[in-house]
Amino acid sequence: MIIIKNSNKKVKNSKKKVISLILIIFLILLIVMFIFFKGLCLCTLLYSLKKVFNPLRIVFALVVSIVFFMMNSSKLFVKVIKSLLLFLIIFIVLGIVWICFLNIFDNNCVDEVLHWDKPILYLYPDKDMNVLVRLEKDNLLMTTYPKYNNGWDVYVLNDGSIYDEDGKYYYALYWDEENINKIDFSTGFYVEKDNAMKFLEDKLSYIGLNDRERNEFIMYWLPKLEDNGKSLVYFELTEERELNNKLIINPKPDSMLRISMHIKKVNKKISIKEQKLDTFVRRGFTVVEWGGTIHK
Repeated sequence: MIIIKNSNKKVKNSKKKVISLILIIFLILLIVMFIFFKGLCLCTLLYSLKKVFNPLRIVFALVVSIVFFMMNSSKLFVKVIKSLLLFLIIFIVLGIVWICFLNIFDNNCVDEVLHWDKPILYLYPDKDMNVLVRLEKDNLLMTTYPKYNNGWDVYVLNDGSIYDEDGKYYYALYWDEENINKIDFSTGFYVEKDNAMKFLEDKLSYIGLNDRERNEFIMYWLPKLEDNGKSLVYFELTEERELNNKLIINPKPDSMLRISMHIKKVNKKISIKEQKLDTFVRRGFTVVEWGGTIHK
């Protein structure tokens, strides 16, 4: 009888050792993944919340955690805590492993962490005035110039010259931000290197940028289109841009144009439904913004 009890005790101890070893391996794997795949950390968290493989990972992690709970001889509270920790570790690690797998074999399957690059804002009041500019989702902002301090409180002349509180001159307000808008390129334009300049000149003129705005836009974005060789282009205009990160300006402008050009490199010619563009009409106090995002 004593021999049987000792045998059962040894089996239980062996099971505990195996489970402990599994937990340690998961923890080590988790640390290694975070060290060597830092760029995937944000994607992993987002992936864990929304991807279609969630149900499978939840079921697998749940089954393992329940088995662990049933086999564990600790007190009830300790069993619950250990089981919950095991569930979270399995769920997160499987997400990381899957993302790494996709990153190696199919880059298109992994969520991009996008930046909205080189947005600048021109202000054209119909008279000299103080203007307060804010972005609704200013938590997305990264680099700003001049420094964004709960907004930009500036003095603007009717020729568009901007002065901060110290009297320092700027011709526009600059920032970049994390881009949360996902574009599927179901509509847009197919652009090749050789016609990229004419494409930008024609489309930006049609949309409503003036000569200076158009020149500055092309100087920044033309090299990127030419480097791609072949690209898909989509213009995110005022209404859509306002939904993603609204501009709050006081006093309120009479007219506002916001342009974000999305670019995606492709390896061959692709037929795409042409995007319909509207023409902007300037009136009174006018605000113009442009920027863009490069998609992998």
